[in-house]
Amino acid sequence: MWDHERATELALASRREGLSLRAIGKRLDEARLCPQRGGTWHAATILALLGPMSAINAVDARTRAQQLRA
Repeated sequence: MWDHERATELALASRREGLSLRAIGKRLDEARLCPQRGGTWHAATILALLGPMSAINAVDARTRAQQLRA
């Protein structure tokens, strides 16, 4: 079922936990939340759901991963 507010909240909480887009999609599936047009969750769909700030957060996560490897 499509519930934009609930899906967004769950996706944002999952991203704050550091989950990948694929893991977020799996979590949304487990919560029985489907994309607006039905079908399966894709990375692009999740990024759109997270909004424009998600790209900034992704850069921060990439930078953090590089710092941890150094």
